[in-house]
Amino acid sequence: MQYFVNVFILFFLSKIENLKIFIYEINHTTELDFSKNIIEFIKKRIIKFLVKNLYYKADIVAANSKELGKDLSSLIKKKVEIIFNPCFTKVTLPKKKIFSKKIRILNIARFEYQKDHLTLLKGISGSKVKDSIELNLVGYGSKKSEILDYIVKNNINCKIYVKNNNLRYFYSSNDVFVYSSIYEGLPTVMVEAASHCMPIISSKFKSGSKEILGNGQFGYLFKVGDHKRLSQLLNNFSKNPKSFYLKEKKCRKNLKKFLVSLNVKKFNSLLDSLFNKTN
Repeated sequence: MQYFVNVFILFFLSKIENLKIFIYEINHTTELDFSKNIIEFIKKRIIKFLVKNLYYKADIVAANSKELGKDLSSLIKKKVEIIFNPCFTKVTLPKKKIFSKKIRILNIARFEYQKDHLTLLKGISGSKVKDSIELNLVGYGSKKSEILDYIVKNNINCKIYVKNNNLRYFYSSNDVFVYSSIYEGLPTVMVEAASHCMPIISSKFKSGSKEILGNGQFGYLFKVGDHKRLSQLLNNFSKNPKSFYLKEKKCRKNLKKFLVSLNVKKFNSLLDSLFNKTN
């Protein structure tokens, strides 16, 4: 389910007779364009080369979003099936919303470079409503100390929680979900936030955000790393939160494609096709 694993599987196992290989990708190929150092740069260039030259050997290649599927298909010159993250079961209607001057922002993500928490924090720090914001971060990871340093230095009202499997409380007790990633496959937490009737502000990362938010019809998008635009959106939310909730209602109607039953059925259908090829 990740590029560096799949290329080794294909390299070593693709010649085994009657072995069927089903690859399911969960991160956009943009992941392979970002590096922390020269060693990682070289490693990712090699992996991208191998993806381009080995993935065609797989019997089935699938991806968890249309944008990822389209871009991966263009890279490997092979059809890529789409199986959305099977993460939606029903809409959880909240209690009647009472608007207040406090803005409770929720972000659920690992504290890693990919999730770009600094853009989120800069967006809050640069907004006119900074003093009205209560930020709730749910996650863990290597960037936690860096995130804490920025929070303290810029006097941001923030609480950090260790990520757990019971996230319903966080979805139901916050006002707006803000996601600032650099790249994804298709983030389950955004679908979950929408299913809990949360308005969403997200970076326009590849891939998934535009599919979940209807390219801006069902939520608000800003360019990756554009903390100034994020500040503006937070100011707008403070002035007119009802307009954000109108888009949220439209977003709910867009969730059926993420149904567990629908995507498990598609997954099983693809597995059956492998069995039929064998026989």
